[in-house]
Parts: sequence; structure tokens; C-alpha cells
Amino acid sequence: MELKVQGKNKYYSELLKKQVEESNGELELFLIFNTQSLNQYLNDTNLFTNLKQIGYESLNHYETLGKVIQMLGGNISLNDIMIEKKYKENDINKVLETDIRKIKERIISYSKILIEIKDEYIKEIINKYIVDYRNSLNILEMLQLKYKKYR
Repeated sequence: MELKVQGKNKYYSELLKKQVEESNGELELFLIFNTQSLNQYLNDTNLFTNLKQIGYESLNHYETLGKVIQMLGGNISLNDIMIEKKYKENDINKVLETDIRKIKERIISYSKILIEIKDEYIKEIINKYIVDYRNSLNILEMLQLKYKKYR
């Protein structure tokens, strides 16, 4: 997908920065899912692969949004990025429950800013992210069913 914007727009830049910088933002999700995947590497390769894939999807979103924010005239600072807390949970059912909640929050957050953004290029990117996260949500919910069965 070619990245374009209809022109510089500080307001849109700030809306998108929130998606990157806020707690549960794209960078935090990458770190959480990547760490979770590594913690499952020896236990369950299927879970490892799925969590890693979702994590790298978030990293891709982070990178793309960073470029779009710059095209809109803004910048991202690592000082502004909030990481909620250290993520240490070993119960896979609790991990998946938390992950599902975080993905749902991302979908809601992106859906809300879609209402405010009129730039068709940015809307296309955000709609893709919503689809990506709905697919991730389906994967996580299937994994959750699998692990509840084996409890």
C-alpha cells in the first residue's frame, strides 16, 4: 500500500499519535505479544507463532503510523510513549483474556478516530488496521477456546 495523505494536518497527526503513544498503543502491543510468544516458544509452537504474528502486525502498524504522522507534519517521541506495566502472567487463559481485551480496545479506538478523519488515504490505512485486528481477535478467541477445553 502506497502511503499518502491529502496534506499536512496537525489535528490528524495528534489523533494518530495517540494510537502510537497511549498505553495499549501499537508499540506496547508489539512488546507484549512478542514477549508472550517467546514465553510460549518451548510450550506451544502454534501459540508462539500466532502471538508473534500479531506482535509483528502491531510493529508494522507502528512504523506505518509513524510515517503518516510525519507526512501530516508531526513527530513521534519515545519520551511520549507510555507502557502500561511490566507484563508477567504465566496462566495462558489469563494471558489470552487480557490480549483479547487489548485487541478489542484497539478496534474501538481506531473506529472512533475514523469518525473524525476525512482524509481518504488515512481512512484506508485505519480500516486495514481494524480488519487486521479483527482477524487477530478471531485467532485469539480460537486459541482461548482451545485452552479452555484443555483445562
